[in-house]
Amino acid sequence: NLNIFIMQRTNIQTSISTQQDPEDPNSFYYYTSNASNGKNHGLNMDLNLNPTEDLDFYFNMGLLNTQINSYEYYTNDTLIINMPQREAAHAPSYTFSGGFTKKYQDLFWGVNVQGKNWFYFDDSHDEKSKPYSILNLHLGKKINSNMTFSLWAKNVLDIRYSVRGFYFTLEPDKWTDKLYTIYGEPLSIGLTFNYNL
Repeated sequence: NLNIFIMQRTNIQTSISTQQDPEDPNSFYYYTSNASNGKNHGLNMDLNLNPTEDLDFYFNMGLLNTQINSYEYYTNDTLIINMPQREAAHAPSYTFSGGFTKKYQDLFWGVNVQGKNWFYFDDSHDEKSKPYSILNLHLGKKINSNMTFSLWAKNVLDIRYSVRGFYFTLEPDKWTDKLYTIYGEPLSIGLTFNYNL
């Protein structure tokens, strides 16, 4: 499956975050503004291959190019922040996921790798994430036509990657803006039981 899209956007809603008083972290707030116009274009591809009945390969990829034209917004009654033309926030230029599942009688196991390129954390500042990819594994057994058990592990290599980022003043010793990030899930192991009626 291959999907290609082109979008022209007007009155784009951007999520703005701002700290009104540089020495007061409690003055940090969010709001949504129809800030500008721009465009998106890209493609999504889903590929599945079954060379044998017991082997399934898959690969999914997305390519994206975004543009938000320059705009400005107020952080208080007098100060205006001007944002230049750039990519949209949380819009990496590529994402991918690929792997395989191998079956052997009632057993099955597989490997998956997924990742994405860097992206801007927010529409109101220029801080970026870093590209990352993570490895996932699964092993399972089909008990009967209705029941399946599977043991899985996500982010097997325990990669530390950022999913959200906030840029503001918090530490009183310097009172300067600093990036604070939220990380994605570390190594996670679980057991899943499926029962179909």
